[in-house]
Amino acid sequence: MLYKESRDLSAECLRMVLPIISRNGLAANPVNYTVCYEYVTGINPKLKQAFDDLVSKDELDDHAMEQLYLLHVSPCNIDHIQSVEDQMGAVLTDVSESVREANNQASFLNSSISNCRERLAPNITMDELRSVVDGLASDTHSVKMANEMLQSQLSATMREVEDLRQELDKARMEALTDPLTGLINRKGLADALEQALAEYAHGSPQPICLLMLDIDRFKNVNDNYGHLFGDKVIRMVAKTIADNIKGKDTAARYGGEEFAVLLRGTHLAGAESLAETMRLAIGRGKIKRLDTGGSIGNVTISIGVACHDGRESALDLIGRADAALYASKESGRNRVTVAP
Repeated sequence: MLYKESRDLSAECLRMVLPIISRNGLAANPVNYTVCYEYVTGINPKLKQAFDDLVSKDELDDHAMEQLYLLHVSPCNIDHIQSVEDQMGAVLTDVSESVREANNQASFLNSSISNCRERLAPNITMDELRSVVDGLASDTHSVKMANEMLQSQLSATMREVEDLRQELDKARMEALTDPLTGLINRKGLADALEQALAEYAHGSPQPICLLMLDIDRFKNVNDNYGHLFGDKVIRMVAKTIADNIKGKDTAARYGGEEFAVLLRGTHLAGAESLAETMRLAIGRGKIKRLDTGGSIGNVTISIGVACHDGRESALDLIGRADAALYASKESGRNRVTVAP
């Protein structure tokens, strides 16, 4: 468990965190709360130093908080991953020891059989034969008992390995997941894109397209309705994007109010069509205000679309899609632009 503070201490931390969020005009979202929580508890000295530096320069805002989270909180998940991997290494060492012991037992039994063979002379007496058989039976029983114990230990070890594997998978997933939307984060997208390009380089015929999406005039949303409402808009857009992809497609929160969608097996025309579908679906969305309960519309997005040309790097593909997104913004927003 990452946070071990008691319920009373956690409540006290909450009372300390809320004024910090309010005083600095920050959104009360999970990312900002986590950063402030680690700040007030003092469990993350590097974060505390960076936080204080930003406060002294009057540069603490939601974007800065997100960067603090990415730089000083998310890596804690990496530390946890390393810890689990170390535990798995220790368990596998135990398995190796068990295998070595099983080999020793097998060697012992082989030696015992060889010794019995040497004692089975043509003129052996009945008493001598009985002694050979009794000795072999005793050695066999000892090996059998030792192997049963090793088998029991091995079964327990394999269960422990499976538990650690599941914990490792969970930790890795958490390290690549955006806490506000549940989509993968920027690092997760980078990994997925690199994997797609690697498969393409090894002969996969599937086309690769990338959509870059940005909520139009999002600052106005925060200014007019508050950061909590802004978070609600981000979650709505994320859900709409996720609802419109399928198969090997990957949706990510790229940062702030910007999203990305990686499409595998979709040609440029299909990618443009999907982008238009998402744009229209988000434009039709109605989101309830937190204060009055009334609905507002007119939340729109601009989108840039690029298809991998077969040679460019991941950064080049992202750059072309981002340039197309910028062109959509410059052309009036709420539109789709395809990169040349």
